[in-house]
Amino acid sequence: IYAALERYLKKRTADSYLAIHHRLDIETSGVMLFSKNRTANRSIHFQFKNHAVIKQYIAFAKGIADFTEKNLVSHIGRKDGKYYCTNSSNGKEAITLFKNSGNTGEFTIFEAIPRTGRTHQIRLQLSGIGHPVLGDKLYGDKNTSSKYPRTMLHASSITLQHPVTQKALTVKAELFEDMYHIIALHKEKRN
Repeated sequence: IYAALERYLKKRTADSYLAIHHRLDIETSGVMLFSKNRTANRSIHFQFKNHAVIKQYIAFAKGIADFTEKNLVSHIGRKDGKYYCTNSSNGKEAITLFKNSGNTGEFTIFEAIPRTGRTHQIRLQLSGIGHPVLGDKLYGDKNTSSKYPRTMLHASSITLQHPVTQKALTVKAELFEDMYHIIALHKEKRN
């Protein structure tokens, strides 16, 4: 997406500028965030660095969670090119607030609000507490990951301070059709 946007902007003006602030794993859907000028880029960069940006995700995770809300603190490390989640101080601290938004009888729908921005943070933490994201071939349940078209994780919104107006700005993305389809299928099974 970055390369396509860069080509598009270069067609409009030769001295175009593009920076990415919020990218997604290839199978994750939702909000991405880019800036088109250096002033906006600087402002947004510092907001991310100072943890002033609020990101919200929706995750469909295996099993029925027994909690309503959980602030999960763990550490994410990397060994032999692979990321892993641990409760010890090996790795970088990862903090996510998970809210249970209900279940279908087979999986839980979580709202996840990461306070830190570690690679694969939500996927690793949910897997670590026994609720891997559906369709996650890397950290999920190998027996069920083929039942889902992709990793069922969606970046639903980002809230930040607009770099020009200084007002709060929230950018939202509705769930993709495949996630609505999965919810509908599970509702049919229950009836």
